[in-house]
Amino acid sequence: MDELQSQPSEEPRVDPAPSHVDENQSAAAQPSKPLETDTKLFAAISYLSILFVIPWIVRKDHPYVAFHIKQGMALFFAEAVVWVVLWLMESFLTVVFSYHAAGIVVWLNKLAWLVFAAVSLVGVYYALKGESKPLPYLAAITKNIKL
Repeated sequence: MDELQSQPSEEPRVDPAPSHVDENQSAAAQPSKPLETDTKLFAAISYLSILFVIPWIVRKDHPYVAFHIKQGMALFFAEAVVWVVLWLMESFLTVVFSYHAAGIVVWLNKLAWLVFAAVSLVGVYYALKGESKPLPYLAAITKNIKL
């Protein structure tokens, strides 16, 4: 009886099939070891306007920081485009109509500032939390950016 118990079972052992990983999923989004504090800080700095250049120079090789650098870069260029368009609108309205007609642009400037500040704060929040969450409307731009 001891011989029967010591013999290996006849059933072949089947390993479960590896799970399919989506190619669009970033390497930073996959679970791994916890991120260091300085990595999170560099990712958060990426959302503070032109300061995205600092992490770009220092830590662009880290996939988590690179993800946030791309989003911060897209956010900065979106800000620049909006400010130039608003400046051109203000100049046009001032020249064609009067100085008082450009008052609407002042309100648009304030609204744009609030929107960009809110998006930056959301990006900083996710960066400090350790998540690689794409921000609305910026994800379409960031997938084409190569660092």
